Amino acid sequence: MSSVIKGLRSAEIRYLRMKIWVRQRGICWICEKPIPRERDPNDPMAMSIDHVIPRADDGDDDPKNLRVAHRLCNEQRGSDVYFKKSTQTSK
Repeated sequence: MSSVIKGLRSAEIRYLRMKIWVRQRGICWICEKPIPRERDPNDPMAMSIDHVIPRADDGDDDPKNLRVAHRLCNEQRGSDVYFKKSTQTSK
């Protein structure tokens, strides 16, 4: 598994997270609702990075495989590649 993130410093990871957030215009790729840029990391609506193809299915950390999602959406999706957006609860 190739890893783009592995070996990056925390400042570089923050930059990559923001770059992905901007690429998606701050919208969760799972529920399609806005994600605040700055929020307590323990907040379910905080931004997290999700792998389109999960690592469990040999997905990698290449930015093309990464999307921003609410922490809650990401946790609910887990490694289910076929997770339906319609199964999300309203936020």
